Amino acid sequence: MSRDPNHWLRDGNGGYVGRTDPLDVDNLLSEAKQNKWNGLPSGTRIGHMHLQVSDLEESEKFYVEALGFDIVSKDTHMLFVSKDAYHHHIGMNTWSGKGLPKPPKNAIGLKYFTLQFTEEEYKNAKANLDHLGYTYREDNHEIAVEDLSGNNIKILLKD
Repeated sequence: MSRDPNHWLRDGNGGYVGRTDPLDVDNLLSEAKQNKWNGLPSGTRIGHMHLQVSDLEESEKFYVEALGFDIVSKDTHMLFVSKDAYHHHIGMNTWSGKGLPKPPKNAIGLKYFTLQFTEEEYKNAKANLDHLGYTYREDNHEIAVEDLSGNNIKILLKD
């Protein structure tokens, strides 16, 4: 659960002040179960995520202009976007380099992520994807689209 937005710290430019705490690896491993990993339980929701992207300008065009996210924070190497005034739903960066190629289809890592949109957000995203010339598939009220960095996204209607 994210903290109450009224407690988020802001800097002088309206951006969010965050921090990174060191990972307690020993504690994490002590909590790991010996069971075989079968993925996250059905219904798991992730509050926000970070993506390596190859180009921030292209990512901004895709996530902001096409999908309708709002810019929360931006500099030369990162872009944070959100909906509904959240601190960020998606953080993108080029910390590993700009212009990196898409990962191969058989690469280990994120296969896709899912966004749940209202009917209005869904219709707007579809119209914007068309207008901006992005290729996508739509089947049974589900849009499947890939950003220019190779991140696969499924867009569903909120229940």
